[in-house]
Amino acid sequence: MASLMLLTLDVIIDVLILLPLKSLQRFRCASKSFHSIIDGQDFVKLHLNRSLETNSNLSLIILPFFGRTSFYSLSSGSLDCGSKINLPAYFRRRHDVVSSCNGLLALKNYPKGSIQICGSEPSLHGFGPFGYDVGCDDYKLDRVIVFKKPEYHTEVTVYSLKTTDTEGMEHLLMGALHWLANQNQDAKRNNLILAFNLKSDRFYQVPTPFADVGLGRMLSGLLVLNRCLSLLCQYQQQDWDLRVMKEYGVKDSWTTVFKYSYCDSVIPLAYSRTWDKVLLEMHGSNLCWYNIVTLEV
Repeated sequence: MASLMLLTLDVIIDVLILLPLKSLQRFRCASKSFHSIIDGQDFVKLHLNRSLETNSNLSLIILPFFGRTSFYSLSSGSLDCGSKINLPAYFRRRHDVVSSCNGLLALKNYPKGSIQICGSEPSLHGFGPFGYDVGCDDYKLDRVIVFKKPEYHTEVTVYSLKTTDTEGMEHLLMGALHWLANQNQDAKRNNLILAFNLKSDRFYQVPTPFADVGLGRMLSGLLVLNRCLSLLCQYQQQDWDLRVMKEYGVKDSWTTVFKYSYCDSVIPLAYSRTWDKVLLEMHGSNLCWYNIVTLEV
């Protein structure tokens, strides 16, 4: 009898793991046992891993320009309509989505006045993207603070979801956080890709595709697409390309995915489920699919 019940539970989990999130929310209300299964950490990890492996259950979070008391969740398969999600009261004054990872959102609430840290006002203060650390089964978020007075220095702190303690240190890949930087503190253009390994507490530099970032070229954005480090580059103000590092850490593995011209702003957001299209945000507001095979919008 125990074996039969165990088998039945396995079958139930095998069926539930195939369902989208909206269906799981309805099944949570069906019975206490379903609620316990779906809310369990083991099932959450199984469902998440399957979604990552099959490139399914993907959503795009849209933040309106005005009246930021809510945001919208769009299915990656259709951009026609979305589900409205209201924010907690303490985020309804002014906020931004810092980053997302495995279905979790990191939200930033803007303070009413200037920020004072240890009695000094930083020249730069921000939160980088956060990610999942497989080694300790934890989510982490990094904060970067730059001071120019009394002397120039940078402080980086990693916050853990499991503990309120900080670990002293933009995107989580290979167990490391990545962001764009520059060698010269007064430079207006980024020319480096820096990384911080969460396990070894070590900073290191990731090679860019270029020997020299100058010559009208600007590193505009860094993101992870299809589990590969991706770099958005801008040329002469209205020309763009997206390059993907096929083999992590290998300079010669950078591959150009697409090129686009005559646009003042382009941000790649995600691949389609069939991997033949890239979702782009253009001109700061418009969304469109760009086919990387036919090179058409």
